[in-house]
Amino acid sequence: METSDRSCNSPLRFDLLNPGGVPDPLEYVFEVPGSPALQAEWISRTLGTAIKKDYLFYAHAFFCDYPPVGTWVVGQGIFPAAIQQLVNTWPCSGVQDATGTLKPAMAAIGLPEPALGASLVLGTALLLSLQGFSSSMTNA
Repeated sequence: METSDRSCNSPLRFDLLNPGGVPDPLEYVFEVPGSPALQAEWISRTLGTAIKKDYLFYAHAFFCDYPPVGTWVVGQGIFPAAIQQLVNTWPCSGVQDATGTLKPAMAAIGLPEPALGASLVLGTALLLSLQGFSSSMTNA
């Protein structure tokens, strides 16, 4: 299940089977929409809820963005469609861009500065004791 919003559009390819298990020769590609505004709203809403409900910490899976994987990887046999779909579940979901810079939309919602310099890995936890975001959410 999708558990975040992304700041970019992501293509997903589905390979369907016809009756009898015969692969459909057509390529079915769908674009999952994303935007910086949607991602900022998601982060703001989920982190704000965590603060209001006194969660001990807030875990955000990706610190830095990675770009969507194109459907060409399926067409060239590099990945099956299911793997391409899995990888494209969370592209552009980081709070920083691929260069390690805090995204403008994240700064605009008051994401605290300590997130910038932290040396964090996949499964990053943003502690709710970060007062900058907490105070901006209670004053909103």
